[in-house]
Amino acid sequence: MLKIISQPVIFQNKVLPGFTKNRKMHFLNHTKEKEVRLIDHSEKVLLKDKLTTAAINYWTSWNVNAFNKQISLLRRIGFIGIIHKVNNKFLSKVIKHNPNKNENAFLTVEVKGIVDNKERVKIVSLSTFSDYHTTAMVTASLAK
Repeated sequence: MLKIISQPVIFQNKVLPGFTKNRKMHFLNHTKEKEVRLIDHSEKVLLKDKLTTAAINYWTSWNVNAFNKQISLLRRIGFIGIIHKVNNKFLSKVIKHNPNKNENAFLTVEVKGIVDNKERVKIVSLSTFSDYHTTAMVTASLAK
């Protein structure tokens, strides 16, 4: 994931560093909007091939905003890139995932368009158990 967020992003015809541009979005079971950050995800290419739309943007974050800011800073100063070059397994040794701890992913698809000469926004949101396979399948389902 850290390698994904470190990739540059094309947004509104500009190339931006990944995980630096942010915005707020609504998610299921959350009363307040959450801050998310723009990334260039490989799934974007698959969706772009299937959908006839001008722009597809991926926004992501972890559930702790302070951690998002810390990762953004480490990416900005080049530390994440250095770690990947020296030892790409370093962070997985330092930050342990507990498979016995139930974690959920909250996914939101936001579609903007023009209907009857008015801009409309449709939002579909859900929560799923977090593992890469399930999360990817749910993302594909939401896109459909």
